Amino acid sequence: MELALQQKLVARLASDREFREKFFADPARVAASEGLTVAAEALAQIHHEQLRQLARVLRRFGLCPGCGAAGA
Repeated sequence: MELALQQKLVARLASDREFREKFFADPARVAASEGLTVAAEALAQIHHEQLRQLARVLRRFGLCPGCGAAGA
């Protein structure tokens, strides 16, 4: 179950700029609020630019309708 929550969190980090900013301000709190118990520290190590690049790739291939320019 933890893996599915991690995947959901990464997808949201890639597609939601406001959520991404909240997460990087306090990764442990946001991860806990999303139901994660273990991976907050590891996820906090993801670089912001990597998430923006992921959002661009997802948009390019039409795989992330929520990854609009304003959201990424």
